[in-house]
Amino acid sequence: MRRILIGLALVLAALPASAQTRDELWEHCEDDNPDLSIGGCTALIQSGQETTENLANAFYNRGLAYRQNGLYDQAIADYTEALRLTPNDPGTYNNRGFAYEKKGERDMAIADYRAALRIDPNRQSALGNLQRLGVAP
Repeated sequence: MRRILIGLALVLAALPASAQTRDELWEHCEDDNPDLSIGGCTALIQSGQETTENLANAFYNRGLAYRQNGLYDQAIADYTEALRLTPNDPGTYNNRGFAYEKKGERDMAIADYRAALRIDPNRQSALGNLQRLGVAP
């Protein structure tokens, strides 16, 4: 966690004030660099100016970044918030399931993979995850 906070502080300190536009924050939020993504998404979430769908996307993207950094509890919390805002997103269920799986919470992972399949019965990633765990869809 300390590494994330230091990285976030360095990223935000390196950005000039003019780089804090909404469009640039979305570029950061969607960046492949997890620390940059966390910073951009956090700023968007805290702005209070995003639509429900955009807010869900910011939580989802930040969840991805947390997961990349091995911060599974934070990822799960963000995926859960994204699902509260947009409850029919099979990708978010699948990714939250993967974070649960990485934490060793197999039953929670299976439940999320199955939830993804209830929404999208052809979701290959969820099917593959269940198969890997040796359980039926």
